[in-house]
Amino acid sequence: MGPHMSIRHAGLLHAANDIERVSDHARNIGRMAETVMEGDQEFIEEDLTAIREMYTIVLEIYETAIRAVRENTRQLAPKVKELAARIDAKGDKIRAANINRMAEGVCSAEGGIMVADIIANLERVGDHSTNISHLPRGKL
Repeated sequence: MGPHMSIRHAGLLHAANDIERVSDHARNIGRMAETVMEGDQEFIEEDLTAIREMYTIVLEIYETAIRAVRENTRQLAPKVKELAARIDAKGDKIRAANINRMAEGVCSAEGGIMVADIIANLERVGDHSTNISHLPRGKL
């Protein structure tokens, strides 16, 4: 294997690790969703809407990162950077609103904690997606 393929190979190994971590976070979110569906926990509509909105952004950054790997390009880096900033801003906004709703008694502490955990997992998917999109690239 030449130097360019060695660089590409190392990058793909790092990407595989990040993809595995994304699956771990997806599993965490899935477990929390099961708890909600089993009726052990409830979310208020504002939380569900906010989670869906954040999920949409996270899905876009993940798909963009995978596309960057497939196409072996850094041209998608500005889009990934913009999406990462949107994820961080959305997470901060949801977290602040969630804390206010818990303080006001609009939602339960348990539900609020679960929302915070889901947001943290979505943010981590965004972080791993950023890592994936910035992997070392060798010439094909």
